[in-house]
Amino acid sequence: MKISAISLLIVFSMIACTSAHYISPIDSMHMSAIYESDAMAKRTTESITAVGEEKTIRAAMDNVRYGMKDPDSAKFRNVRLQLHAMTSDKIVCGEVNGKNSYGAYVGFVKFIASPDSHYIQDTSSRSQIMDAANAGLDRTCYR
Repeated sequence: MKISAISLLIVFSMIACTSAHYISPIDSMHMSAIYESDAMAKRTTESITAVGEEKTIRAAMDNVRYGMKDPDSAKFRNVRLQLHAMTSDKIVCGEVNGKNSYGAYVGFVKFIASPDSHYIQDTSSRSQIMDAANAGLDRTCYR
């Protein structure tokens, strides 16, 4: 009887320890999106220091453009350097429209970018995943 009570105590304590450190995949995606936007802002600020604001914005837009299905179709609006909402770094924010595989424009979506990386707003229909994926973009440019 003592052995089974001790075994149960050990099992329950192990369950309590593991559940306290569990991070759901959506929470993990949310934290990763925020971390990446913070890192993009840091790299953008470093680029501004090295080559200036205009060249940094152009490089960020090129990065977004060449990540698209049809780079030549990219149309930009509301592109700006903006102070990151949580740091003193700057980031390139804006909206982009481009053609899909069928040759049709899909509509303007928000983006954040640095000269070496970018994130274009996820517009899928799965709301929890979409919210987590867009967390960095929303926190960085649109709060």
